[in-house]
Amino acid sequence: MTWEVIPTRLNALGSVLFMTWASSWFFATAVLAWEDVVARQIADVERQRNAGRLSVEDIRALRRSRM
Repeated sequence: MTWEVIPTRLNALGSVLFMTWASSWFFATAVLAWEDVVARQIADVERQRNAGRLSVEDIRALRRSRM
């Protein structure tokens, strides 16, 4: 093995390691963003579901006001 081959192999290894790190970082960020979107959608659905409901106290107050 000559000395000229080693820097080339190290350069290739460094490129592979960098691309592995960069793609892992990108996909991890994408997963976190996806989880945030899903959590917001679930919260919106729960908020809309509970918006139409009256609480027990509201029903009692309405009934007392009509009496």
